[in-house]
Formats: sequence, structure tokens, C-alpha cells
Amino acid sequence: MIDKSDSQAPKPQKRNSDDLDLQAILYNLSLPPEKRLKQHQSSLDTVNELEKAHKELYAKPQSAS
Repeated sequence: MIDKSDSQAPKPQKRNSDDLDLQAILYNLSLPPEKRLKQHQSSLDTVNELEKAHKELYAKPQSAS
């Protein structure tokens, strides 16, 4: 009898950031252009809101002269 132990089973591979980047790119490329554009616009809106909040939070008060 031949022993087919776990030694022949594929070992789990460690994931690195390059794998995640590639997966994100491939996922986005699988979407229709309209959906990618909508996701991009949503992300851009979020960044703009964060920048606005940052400016409001850290704005230097006007000195009263």
C-alpha cells in the first residue's frame, strides 16, 4: 500500500502585499468600466471629505487685531 500522507498536499503560502495588490487589480479589471468609475468617484469623494475635515480641524485661528 502506498502512503499518500500530507507531505504531497500543497502547503499554504504566506500572502504578501504584492499578492493583495494583484488581487485588487484583477478584481477591478473584471468589473465593467461604469462600475470602476463609480468606485473611483466614491473613493475620491471620501478623500475630499477627509481633506476638508482635516483643514477644518487644524485650521489656524485668525488672530483678532
